[in-house]
This record gives sequence, C-alpha cells and structure tokens, in this order.
Amino acid sequence: MPAVTTGLVTLFLWKGLLYDPSDSGVINKIIQWINTWPAWLAALCRLGVGAAVLSAAVGLLDLARRDTERLRARVVAAVLALALIGGVLALLLKVSRQGGGLAAVGQAMTSPFDFKLQKFLQDHKRALFWLIMPVIWAGAGPGCLIYLAALKGIPEEQYEAADIDGAGLWDKVVHVMLPHLKALIIINLVGAVVGGFQASGNIFVMTGGGPEDATMTIGLYIWYNAFMFLNFGLATAMGWIMGAILIGFTLTQLNILNKLEFRSVAVEPKMKE
Repeated sequence: MPAVTTGLVTLFLWKGLLYDPSDSGVINKIIQWINTWPAWLAALCRLGVGAAVLSAAVGLLDLARRDTERLRARVVAAVLALALIGGVLALLLKVSRQGGGLAAVGQAMTSPFDFKLQKFLQDHKRALFWLIMPVIWAGAGPGCLIYLAALKGIPEEQYEAADIDGAGLWDKVVHVMLPHLKALIIINLVGAVVGGFQASGNIFVMTGGGPEDATMTIGLYIWYNAFMFLNFGLATAMGWIMGAILIGFTLTQLNILNKLEFRSVAVEPKMKE
C-alpha cells in the first residue's frame, strides 16, 4: 500500500495532477476554504483535536498501567503525549512571537485559521520535505514488517523478568528491546545512509536540484558536473571521496556487527483450545 500511494503522490507532485502552486490548485482551494471558517468553528476544532489526543494518551497510559505486558500501548501513549506537548509548545512559541500573555493565548486559540498556501516543489524551504516524504512512506511498509518480525522474536520471558525486577518503560526499551534490535538497526542505518548519498533519480526528474539548489544532493551534483558541465575531474574526485566515506562508514558498522552474537528464534506453535 505505501509503495502504491507513493507512486501516485510522486505523479501528482511531478505532473501537478492534484496540486497547483497557484490559488487554483485543489489543495490550496481546500486551504482557502478552511481559512474562511468562523472563529468559533476554528476554536472548536482546536479544542476537539487537543481533547482527543489527551484522552487517547490518558486512556492508553491507564491501559498500560493495568496491563504491564502491553509495551505497545505505552509506546503509543508516549508518542501521543509528545505530540500534545509539541502542540502546546508550538502555541506558546506563536504567542511569544506576538509578544503577549494569557490574552494572546486565548486570541490564538479563538482566532480563525490562517494556513498559508503551499507552493510545494516551488518553495525552496519545503521542496526537500515534499521529496523526502514519499520516499519515507514508500519504505515504511517493508520497514515496519521487518521491525515487527524482530519485535515478535524477543522472548516474552525477558519482559516478564524485567517486570519482576521493577523495570519501567524506558528500562525495557534500553535493556530488553534495543539489544535485540541493534543488529537490525545497524543494517538499516547502513542502507539508509548509502541510499541517501546516492539519491538523485527522483530529485532530478521532479526538481532538477532546484529551486535555488534547495534539493541539490551530492549524487546529483556529481552527475551535473560530469555530464552537464563536462567537468570530469571534479566529478571523479567527488565520487571517490563519497565512495571512501561510504566504505569507511560501512566497514565501521560491519566491525560492530562482527562483535554481535546472532541467534535463531524458535516460534512455539499455539495449541488449539
């Protein structure tokens, strides 16, 4: 599913089938429509979203407190709590920029929406974001499956032993979960770093490194110097330097992997009741 939707999103961004940097784009029309909502409706939406996130975080924390084996509930609750804290900090930052106190907080909560129109790939501040997100979303599906399989391979006895020793959420993550996932994280890190250094194909097609070189990557810069500007000396030197960096990084990670101990996990079949 992520791979399919990523292809559609990339096509929309490239050909402008869904968006238009001008006011006539579908997404910008939706943004303009949301900005026309009255102040009471905007305040109601803000309060509703905040209450929903807070209720979900409190409910998951209570569920995790009653059932200590549900580590997933605690992790989700922590993420929701961080999202809530981030929203509050963003509101306080906006108020501090306006130079106000509690009155400014109330005004920010009750003021109409003022979302800016998006220029997408033509915005030099956010163009790289719009290029990165489809790639991340495309790899989210396989990555989640791999990490989920690794999490399933962690023996439940270790979590139970941690509970008996009085370990909290952070202790379980650091001393139980991460040691089992260390090898997988290193392998994925190597692949992500190498892929990030070599990323150029989708950027060349969608933006060509622009606007204002905001999306220019090392691989694309090497390609431009070699095949557009015919500056083969500089391109070759940069290629060798990048290759040496990646080889050194990979060898370092492989040295770490060499010190790890790999074990096979046997899954016990469940008996039918």
